Amino acid sequence: MNDLKNLSVIKRAQILLTLIKNHSTVLPIQDFTPEELKLLRNFLEQEIIFLSARNNGTPMTLAEIKTHLEPATTYYYQQDCREPVSACINETCYTSNPACFSKKMIGQLEVLIQLLQPYFQDEESADDE
Repeated sequence: MNDLKNLSVIKRAQILLTLIKNHSTVLPIQDFTPEELKLLRNFLEQEIIFLSARNNGTPMTLAEIKTHLEPATTYYYQQDCREPVSACINETCYTSNPACFSKKMIGQLEVLIQLLQPYFQDEESADDE
């Protein structure tokens, strides 16, 4: 995805280093805009696909990754949102309701971090050998 260029290489590297070296599930994202959170989510999805292909030979698909995320409609109804449900599904509400959109992205990032953790542990095991 070309839109990742809007999320600086430094921010992406900082995120990955935090996850790998600190085994952290808390990311330094407090100053991220809703759009940057979405870009980070997309980046982590790409990393899962890359690392799964590298480790298992068969990459996890984006559809498989998405099955781990809370469905947009479930999230939408839990928020009692006043936007149309299509805005949540299509992720077009980040300008009209940035707080809700950011909360959704942070929830997805937490799931993606959990999916990434086994790959980072494999990296460290290989480094120790």
